[in-house]
Amino acid sequence: MLPSNDWRREIYRASRLDTFRQYQSGQHFDGTEFTAADFVERLTTRTESPAMAAGTAVHAVIEEAAFGELPEETNRGGWHIVFDLDAELRLPAAREIPLYREHRGIPLFGRVDAIDANAVHDTKTTASIEVDRYMDSFQWRAYLWMSGRKSFVYDLLRVKVEADIQVVTVLEYVRLPLTAYPGLARDVESLLEEYDAAIRALSIGEAMAA
Repeated sequence: MLPSNDWRREIYRASRLDTFRQYQSGQHFDGTEFTAADFVERLTTRTESPAMAAGTAVHAVIEEAAFGELPEETNRGGWHIVFDLDAELRLPAAREIPLYREHRGIPLFGRVDAIDANAVHDTKTTASIEVDRYMDSFQWRAYLWMSGRKSFVYDLLRVKVEADIQVVTVLEYVRLPLTAYPGLARDVESLLEEYDAAIRALSIGEAMAA
C-alpha cells in the first residue's frame, strides 16, 4: 500500500478512468475538443461545482440515515435538502469502504458508498438519469475488479440544484443493477495500463509532486 501522502492516491482513482476515456474520445460531453491540457487540468486541479457540493450534501444525509427513513427536509453543508420522492433506498450496512488493487505495479484506488458480501453500491446524484452512460462507465467495472464482487448497483438520484438559494431537491430514484462479465478483468486491466502510460507521457506525476 502506498503512503497516505503519495500523489498516486489522488491520480490513480477508479473514477479517473472515465475521465481518461473521455480524453481518448477527443471530445467533452458538449462536443468541444478535449485536449491533453484539459486532461492534465482535470486531474491536477481540485474544483467543486455547485452540483458537486449539493451531491456531497445529499450523500451525507443518506449515509447518516443508515437504515432509518430519509427526512423530508434537512440541512447539510450549507445546503437545504428536500426529498420529494416516494422511494425506499436500501443500502448495505458497510458504508464508505476503501478499495485498493494493483496490476503490474499500477495502483488503483476507490471508495464505495456501500458494500456487502454480494454487491457494491454507488450512489450518484445527477440532473438527468442517463442509464446508458452509467452502463458504459468503467467505474463500476473497476469497483468489481477491486472488490472481487460479481454484482454492482448504481443508486441514481435525479436532483434539481438551485445554487443561488442553496437548495437541492431529490426528485427521482432509479436502481440500476449491473453484473460482472467474463472479460471484465481484462477490460479494466487494459484500460489501466493505457491510463498509466498517459500519466507518464504527460508527466502528471512530476506536476503533482512539484
